[in-house]
Amino acid sequence: MTTPAKIAAELARHRTITTAYSKAGLCLRCSGLAARGHMYGWADLSDPCARCAATVAALPHPTPAEAWRALRPTSGGGHNDAA
Repeated sequence: MTTPAKIAAELARHRTITTAYSKAGLCLRCSGLAARGHMYGWADLSDPCARCAATVAALPHPTPAEAWRALRPTSGGGHNDAA
């Protein structure tokens, strides 16, 4: 069972990662998608929007998703990824 504390911790982590991608120049939608990729894996992630695609392409680290690159290294597996 997921506890309220665990939910709060996941929300805080998602917010932290989303903020990092926002500061890197991604829109809120794409920042949230990148956070989702780090937290739950990059499979089945929508492509970045047209406005963010060039910024994503310039990020330093590859991901398992062809359309995405990351701010920090990612294993692609989700919960263990750094952000």
